[in-house]
Amino acid sequence: MILYQKDNPSNEVKTYALLEDVSDTTFVTSKIKDQLGVEGTRTSLDLSMMLGRRMIHVRRINGLVT
Repeated sequence: MILYQKDNPSNEVKTYALLEDVSDTTFVTSKIKDQLGVEGTRTSLDLSMMLGRRMIHVRRINGLVT
Protein backbone atom coordinates (compact mmCIF):
# COMPACT_ATOMS: atom_id res chain seq x y z
CA MET A 1 0.00 0.00 0.00
CA ILE A 2 1.21 3.52 -0.74
CA LEU A 3 0.83 5.89 2.21
CA TYR A 4 1.30 9.67 2.22
CA GLN A 5 0.30 12.73 4.21
CA LYS A 6 -2.31 14.86 2.43
CA ASP A 7 -0.23 18.04 2.67
CA ASN A 8 2.73 16.34 0.93
CA PRO A 9 1.40 13.77 -1.58
CA SER A 10 4.70 13.62 -3.49
CA ASN A 11 6.42 11.97 -0.47
CA GLU A 12 5.01 8.44 -0.64
CA VAL A 13 5.97 5.45 1.48
CA LYS A 14 5.28 1.88 0.38
CA THR A 15 4.25 -0.13 3.42
CA TYR A 16 1.79 -2.58 4.85
CA ALA A 17 -0.96 -0.50 6.43
CA LEU A 18 -4.44 -0.76 7.84
CA LEU A 19 -6.55 2.38 7.76
CA GLU A 20 -9.99 2.03 9.27
CA ASP A 21 -12.58 4.40 7.82
CA VAL A 22 -14.62 4.66 11.03
CA SER A 23 -11.65 5.16 13.34
CA ASP A 24 -10.47 8.63 14.34
CA THR A 25 -6.87 7.47 14.93
CA THR A 26 -4.29 5.55 12.92
CA PHE A 27 -1.01 4.26 14.31
CA VAL A 28 2.26 4.09 12.37
CA THR A 29 5.79 3.28 13.46
CA SER A 30 8.38 5.98 14.11
CA LYS A 31 10.22 4.77 11.01
CA ILE A 32 7.18 5.46 8.78
CA LYS A 33 6.66 8.84 10.47
CA ASP A 34 10.26 9.75 9.70
CA GLN A 35 9.99 8.51 6.11
CA LEU A 36 6.92 10.69 5.61
CA GLY A 37 8.84 13.66 7.00
CA VAL A 38 6.16 14.63 9.52
CA GLU A 39 6.52 15.43 13.20
CA GLY A 40 2.98 15.19 14.46
CA THR A 41 1.60 16.56 17.70
CA ARG A 42 2.77 15.11 21.02
CA THR A 43 0.03 13.39 22.98
CA SER A 44 -0.45 10.47 25.36
CA LEU A 45 -2.56 7.34 25.18
CA ASP A 46 -4.00 5.63 28.22
CA LEU A 47 -4.01 1.93 27.33
CA SER A 48 -6.18 -0.45 29.32
CA MET A 49 -5.21 -4.10 28.94
CA MET A 50 -5.85 -7.36 30.74
CA LEU A 51 -2.63 -6.86 32.71
CA GLY A 52 -3.42 -3.28 33.75
CA ARG A 53 -3.24 0.27 32.49
CA ARG A 54 -0.29 2.03 30.92
CA MET A 55 0.27 5.58 29.67
CA ILE A 56 2.37 5.81 26.49
CA HIS A 57 3.67 8.93 24.77
CA VAL A 58 3.01 9.14 21.04
CA ARG A 59 2.66 11.66 18.21
CA ARG A 60 -0.61 12.31 16.42
CA ILE A 61 -0.36 12.64 12.64
CA ASN A 62 -3.35 14.04 10.79
CA GLY A 63 -4.17 13.52 7.12
CA LEU A 64 -2.73 10.10 6.31
CA VAL A 65 -4.00 8.86 2.95
CA THR A 66 -3.65 5.61 0.98
